[in-house]
Amino acid sequence: IDDMVALLQRSDANHQTDIYWHGAHNGYHIRSYQDTLYRLNHAWLTWLTLPIEPQQLVVNDALTQSPQSLIVRADALCRWQVRVQARAAAINSSVHLSALDRQTPIQTTTMRHPQRGKKLYQHLGIPAWLRDSIALLMVTDTANQTTPIALISPYHVWPIMPDEAAPIDYANDLSIGL
Repeated sequence: IDDMVALLQRSDANHQTDIYWHGAHNGYHIRSYQDTLYRLNHAWLTWLTLPIEPQQLVVNDALTQSPQSLIVRADALCRWQVRVQARAAAINSSVHLSALDRQTPIQTTTMRHPQRGKKLYQHLGIPAWLRDSIALLMVTDTANQTTPIALISPYHVWPIMPDEAAPIDYANDLSIGL
């Protein structure tokens, strides 16, 4: 208990502190980020280290009629997918999803200027343990012009362009305990 109180009251910028707590049935990691304590199941943290495999869908008439899923990460514990449905203007385009490269400058709809790496993660409030679980959703049109649409994590979506201007509709979907 004393370690958790100290973690809660700490004022330094160390976001890597991890207190392991073994419960009756599961092991948990207690972490702090931006004045919030997180109790994270050990299996969940292991799942977050799985790689994000690049995905691509070619947009055709069928994709404008019904949504398709891009599976970001899946195993026996969880399934994280992004459901995508193209608008008519996006026919013959392709939808891509890949892990966010820390060197890629990003400007979400709530930001005044592009940021990358640590400053981007801090601005968006992404804890250190979640930073390898950020995917970038993009569309490449027939002129080979790639447009970023959104940043997506298992918990949150940050639009890069306004929803009404995006050539696709998308939804984040995380299923736990399959």
